Amino acid sequence: MKRMIALAPVLLGLIGCAGSNYDVARRHESLRDYKGTDAGFVVASEGAERGGHFDSSGVTFQLVGTESLVDFAFATRGLMFTTPDHDFESGSAIGKVQPKRLPPGDYEAVVVHGEQFVNNGSFRRPLASGLRFTVKAGETVYLGRYIISESSRFNPVLYVSEHQAEDMALAKAKLPEMPVGSVTSAVPPSGLRQF
Repeated sequence: MKRMIALAPVLLGLIGCAGSNYDVARRHESLRDYKGTDAGFVVASEGAERGGHFDSSGVTFQLVGTESLVDFAFATRGLMFTTPDHDFESGSAIGKVQPKRLPPGDYEAVVVHGEQFVNNGSFRRPLASGLRFTVKAGETVYLGRYIISESSRFNPVLYVSEHQAEDMALAKAKLPEMPVGSVTSAVPPSGLRQF
């Protein structure tokens, strides 16, 4: 009986409200590993500056008109602070190429985020940035390489760069059914690549 009473606050915390971690995870679930025959393909690389303060970082997109979310994220440190599994290193940045199958529709970036596990710190910054793309059945979209840097400890800056040839070759190896004959680029113009 004492064990049940002790667990009650934990269970109530898990049930939570609409903004709880559980609810956010549920909103990601509908787009995770999408298997529909109408799927389109999206490729983005996500990474971070080496030596930054955060152990993970990413950019979250929302399917417009829904509450469904999809994340392009990267663990910037491996187990016991070793170098994580990664696909590229460029200058001081490290990251991973991420191909995904998504349902057709319009998507927009809503948040840039990161976590620091040792000091239990995190950031979540809304993006009203114009980072948008459209998924069409059977077609491939390239979003660019997203590198999260820190102008100060809790002030992230998102840089987007063009590495389509390199990233698409890595993505095709990971997701062989992805068509790469004609790829639509959704990388912002160079003057708009810092958010």
